[in-house]
Amino acid sequence: MAKWLNDLGITVFMLKYRTVHSEGDNPMAGLFSLFTKDSTETWQKMNEVAHLAGQDGLKAMEYVRSHSKEYNLDTNKLGLLGFSAGGSVVLSVLYQAEEKNRPDFAAAIYTSDFNTNNKMAPSYKVPIFLAAASDDSLGLTPVSITTYQKWIKAKQSAELHIYEKGGHGFALKKQNLSSDSWTCSFEEWLRLNKIIPTN
Repeated sequence: MAKWLNDLGITVFMLKYRTVHSEGDNPMAGLFSLFTKDSTETWQKMNEVAHLAGQDGLKAMEYVRSHSKEYNLDTNKLGLLGFSAGGSVVLSVLYQAEEKNRPDFAAAIYTSDFNTNNKMAPSYKVPIFLAAASDDSLGLTPVSITTYQKWIKAKQSAELHIYEKGGHGFALKKQNLSSDSWTCSFEEWLRLNKIIPTN
C-alpha cells in the first residue's frame, strides 16, 4: 500500500501502534479468535488497548505535523489511512485531535470502531473516504455506514463505497471482484479533494 501511495506522489509514514497481545505462532488467528469470544474481559482488554492505539495515532500525527518542513510536506495535506483496527485508530484520532495533531483528510477501510461508537464527527473540516464489503467476515460494514452518516449529519465531506463482495482485508488483493477497484475510487477522491494533482 505504501508503494502504491508513493507512486501517486504521497510520502508515507507507517505507524506501528499498540495491539492486544496474542498467543501462538499465528497472531491473526489469535486475533480473530478474540472476536468470537463473548467475554466482557476480552472486550474490556481490547477497548483499553484500542485507546492506547489511538494515542499512538495522535502522537504520530503530531510528529509528522511538527516535522513537516524537515520532510518537505504540505501542512495542509497531512492525512491518515487505516485498515480494520487501523481504521479504528484513524477514527480515534479524528474524534480527539487538536490543532497540533489533526489530519487534513482521512480514509478508513473496513474499519472497526473501538472507543469511537458514541462519538460525533469532529467540528473541524476533515473529508473522509470509507470503503467496506457487505460480506465482511467480522461484520464491520455497519461501522462505515454509521461513520458516513455522522459526517453527513455534521455537514462534513464524506464518500462511502460498500462492495457486494470482498470480505475482510481485501486491501490490494486481486479477487476479480468490484472491491478490487476501491483504489481507483480512492485515487479519484484524493484528486477531487486536491490532495494530489489532477491529471
